[in-house]
Amino acid sequence: MTVPGSVQLATRFRTKHCATCGTTSPTSQEGHSLAMGTGARQTFNNLKASFANIKQLYHPQGDQPLVLQTDTCQNGLDAVLYQQDKNGQPNVIVYASIRRNATEQHYHINEQECLAVIWTMKKYRYYLEGCCLILRTDSKALQWLHESQNSKTKLGWWDMFLKEFIFEVQHCPGKTNNLPDALS
Repeated sequence: MTVPGSVQLATRFRTKHCATCGTTSPTSQEGHSLAMGTGARQTFNNLKASFANIKQLYHPQGDQPLVLQTDTCQNGLDAVLYQQDKNGQPNVIVYASIRRNATEQHYHINEQECLAVIWTMKKYRYYLEGCCLILRTDSKALQWLHESQNSKTKLGWWDMFLKEFIFEVQHCPGKTNNLPDALS
């Protein structure tokens, strides 16, 4: 496996994915050596060090509700799916982070926050269907989405998609939305 392939495989388990991986894309073509400048070498070393500090991921426990916490950053979408242990500490099941494409970069902030929820729920649907789910977000975008009346646009489709799930929305102020913020 190549270094960029290894990085791509392992990034879902590390934090600060959006900020770090933007500068690690290959700078050469197939069959040629990879040219790394000082900045790229430092970024590569930071990635290696962060892989050594990967947090333990847990399997979901059927008796505990799942908590999905999402956020949007400057370049991407971030999410953490976890359950709380008996001491109230999060047992992370999965981290997720992705860059927004050029079209999504121009979305209104409410649409970006909704997109983070929709993208994560589609990605981890197999965890979320039929279970008790708490959705924690730092915006009122889902309320805005539910109140929008245009059912023939992407907002209408997103609203219909969310109705397939049973979840409780909890607002968490930006200061306490630290789990997904750590990914960006």
